[in-house]
Amino acid sequence: MSSVKFYLKGKEPNQESPINLIFNYHGNRLKVTTGLFIKPKYWSKANQRARELMEFAESDTINIRLEEWRSVVLDVYRRYSEIGEIPDTASFKEALYNNGDTIEIRKTSFTFWQYYDEFVGVKEKERVKDLVGYKKTLRKHIKATEKEYGRELTIQALKRKDGGFVDLFDDYMMNTALNASGEIGFSINTIGKQHKCLKTFLNWLFDNDYYTRFSLKHLPTYMEDIESVYITEEELEKLERLEINDYKEQVVRDLFLIGCETGLRFSDYCRLHEGLIENNQLMISPTKTRKTTGSQKLIIPLSQRFKKVLNQYNYQLPTYARYRVAEFNKVIRELSKEAGITSTKLLIKNNRGNVVEVKKPKYEMISSHTCRRTFCTLKFLKGMPAIAIMKFSGHKTERSFMKYLKLDMEVTAEKFKDYF
Repeated sequence: MSSVKFYLKGKEPNQESPINLIFNYHGNRLKVTTGLFIKPKYWSKANQRARELMEFAESDTINIRLEEWRSVVLDVYRRYSEIGEIPDTASFKEALYNNGDTIEIRKTSFTFWQYYDEFVGVKEKERVKDLVGYKKTLRKHIKATEKEYGRELTIQALKRKDGGFVDLFDDYMMNTALNASGEIGFSINTIGKQHKCLKTFLNWLFDNDYYTRFSLKHLPTYMEDIESVYITEEELEKLERLEINDYKEQVVRDLFLIGCETGLRFSDYCRLHEGLIENNQLMISPTKTRKTTGSQKLIIPLSQRFKKVLNQYNYQLPTYARYRVAEFNKVIRELSKEAGITSTKLLIKNNRGNVVEVKKPKYEMISSHTCRRTFCTLKFLKGMPAIAIMKFSGHKTERSFMKYLKLDMEVTAEKFKDYF
């Protein structure tokens, strides 16, 4: 892949040297003087940029200009490539020079949002799963940060490790933004996810030669274990016995039970049909891992509870595909409350850097994903080996599987007391 390189023409340590540009393409070698000067002691030959030193305040200005030069050279090269033409060096220079005598970049580098819009367009064509995260969520939080601090985001601003836009972005998410509960401050995992999305964009920028790669260590992907819950066997029976008059609510309850009996994700247990059942077994290729595992299927024996639900619908399982998961979660929480799943759970949260303890009723913590945790946890408590459970749940590593086990301290103590 063609790349833009910069070098100093002079070598005298105490004399300013011109910074020149070289671009090799299809056997041609373009040489351009940038019109910028610097003393060799302030130049990093390895990085081909001005050193960022306290004693050399002009480093940022020079580096920004060099980045603009690099951007416009690659942009001109790309435009010629799009029409299938390989220009000679004279034609190439005409696109960089004005009137052939004074150096003046005709086109400045794109703004952050121009690059970002192009990135989102690519992701739309790829139909990535996290498109909403890029198209709406990350965009909204960055725009809010710009407005909050009166700072327009640039790529250069993301490069700074201290005092740059990333610090402002984090400060906004921790101390200003409202979370889903209407409280100030996002969880550590939410902040980590925004960092992850931003790093995905920057790596796309680097991979497409739009910008020189720089370290992203100041954008850590924070992750802490989320205090989730599982449904006990007794609670499953309460939910199963609950009398429900509304058909849609009944569908939600029954699909939730199926999820607990199979360990499937919401995207899978809401699309089951009779054709997937054969010889008292459910055979299904998970939607989430289909791209990485191809048509690999999970084979899950039908439990008695699963068979009971199947018989109620004469094996013509209802689907929930036309409803959103948020609506599903709202209904199952209401039903869990009616079923008496109301014990209080202690939730430990990292709120704006402070660890706090919050007590919540268990039904408020139940969601569509509780099914998968319930399946793994109950099977483990019944004595099924972890490696066997993983064959049904589709987990590839024990490390990822163990995250799904949610063992109450009392239950764990009771089950394993003979080991002491």
